[in-house]
Amino acid sequence: MELVEAALAKPAADRESWLNVECPGDTALIADVLERASWEEKMGDFLRDPIVARPASRAETFAPGALLAGHYRIAREIGRGRWSVVLEALNTETQQAVAIKVGTRPGGFATPPGHDGLVHHYEYAEIETLEGRAGFAVF
Repeated sequence: MELVEAALAKPAADRESWLNVECPGDTALIADVLERASWEEKMGDFLRDPIVARPASRAETFAPGALLAGHYRIAREIGRGRWSVVLEALNTETQQAVAIKVGTRPGGFATPPGHDGLVHHYEYAEIETLEGRAGFAVF
């Protein structure tokens, strides 16, 4: 693969002459490297950038700097209890600071009830992680 990668670093028009210097007289190897380089160019990032993304771990999903639900940028953990962790985050769409409560058990927790005497929640969702589904509520 080293020859293929080195060949790909060269302009396509210069590859064959470069390979003739690197692999003198080995026409089969030169042909093989040229063919593989051609396929690598055709495939692009197909194998390196999968169509279906794998779920991240809980640690990656809720780590500082991670983007949750497409618009909540996790800043830091601000509290931890037996059943949940509370994170500080920024809603990147509204520039509003929010708190995100994440269930620590697989499956998360029930949707918070709506009531005038309770803190208003903006969103409740579940996300698939490597360890299973994780529920979170945004306040």
